[in-house]
Amino acid sequence: MDPDKKAVYVEGKSDRLFFEYLFEEIIGERTIFFEIETVDIPEVDEDGNRQRLINFALQIEDSTTRIKCFADADFSSILKESIPNTVILTDFRDLEAYLYEKSYLLKFIKIGLKTDKLTPESILDEISKARAIAILRLCSKDKEFKLPFKKTNKNFSRYYKIGKGINLSKYISALIQNCNNKIKIDEIKKAYKDSEKKCCSLHDRHIIHGKDVIEIIKEIAKTINYKKNNIELIFWMSFDRADINKYPALKKVGEFIK
Repeated sequence: MDPDKKAVYVEGKSDRLFFEYLFEEIIGERTIFFEIETVDIPEVDEDGNRQRLINFALQIEDSTTRIKCFADADFSSILKESIPNTVILTDFRDLEAYLYEKSYLLKFIKIGLKTDKLTPESILDEISKARAIAILRLCSKDKEFKLPFKKTNKNFSRYYKIGKGINLSKYISALIQNCNNKIKIDEIKKAYKDSEKKCCSLHDRHIIHGKDVIEIIKEIAKTINYKKNNIELIFWMSFDRADINKYPALKKVGEFIK
């Protein structure tokens, strides 16, 4: 890389495009955002591109000051994960959590969905119901259960109902059914209780996974008969880049690339 340039590596294409939008006014020609997939880093069993990004950050930690990596915080604070100093972690659990502001949700409702039938408060209430899955994700990572959330969420509406939340028993049963490991339901229930205690004092934004929230947003959209399949794209457009400095991690990225 040109020694006069700076680089910020991110987890994927959506992240890269999001950052290029956020910092479009100050990027100039001296800073480039890269997806970690552009780097020859071995595949990993858990956490996909996030872990590959962390591994890359470890490799370059002592060799340059002109590269930063931006990664989801995930459960790093709960699990006391060691993070290289070249990594900037999201202010919340992941990028999606930046969108859970009432002003952004109001924009999403009024301009994106064009409806009066929803409120920011009602959406936040439904988002909070994903906390049960967040706790399952935490215990899966903590105990290395490797539960198949992505596969299970393909039938999300089977386990989640507006106003009622997640049917935890059905969801756990589906995870076990879709899992290659021979995990017993009692193991998961015990781990769930332990993980629930670990994150009981944390706000939803610090533990709920954005992918689960997107599934809930899709279900909410169905209640107003919104039939287009672009709901996730519209949701992302609710963020206001004028608010960058409200968030320490985003502000830090901005200061690095100036």
